[in-house]
Amino acid sequence: MLRNLIRTEIAHQSDLFTEKFAKVDIQFKMLENRTAEQKEDTMNALTAALTSQKEAAASQTISLQKNTDKSETATIERIKAVETLLSASSRASDDKIDDLKSRVVAIEAVKLGNAEGTATIHQSGTDTRAIIATIVGVVGVLLAVAGFAIAIFKP
Repeated sequence: MLRNLIRTEIAHQSDLFTEKFAKVDIQFKMLENRTAEQKEDTMNALTAALTSQKEAAASQTISLQKNTDKSETATIERIKAVETLLSASSRASDDKIDDLKSRVVAIEAVKLGNAEGTATIHQSGTDTRAIIATIVGVVGVLLAVAGFAIAIFKP
């Protein structure tokens, strides 16, 4: 009887330990499941963050390309405008220079005609006309150069 009682007690204690170990085992499994869920959640969050960053970088690249294209277009338009302005200024300066050349030629023709007719009498008048013509020519050329410079540096 004592043996039976001891065996019963040992069996009872064995059942209690088995039950406690089963509960501990369940807790370990629950902890493992929670850890696995946390890892999965962390991986999902990391994947979402990386995907979002990738999309943001792609969007930023597209935006930067658009801005670069706009800048290039504006620069090309400005260059074309400057070319047009320079061409117009060049034509205007060429026209003014041609006009001044024809005036100088006309003045020189007048000077030569007067010099042949009245070489000694009108010598001083002819010299004065030549000086005036030269001054007018130089002033005209300076005005043309100034106009050209203003046209180039005008904003």
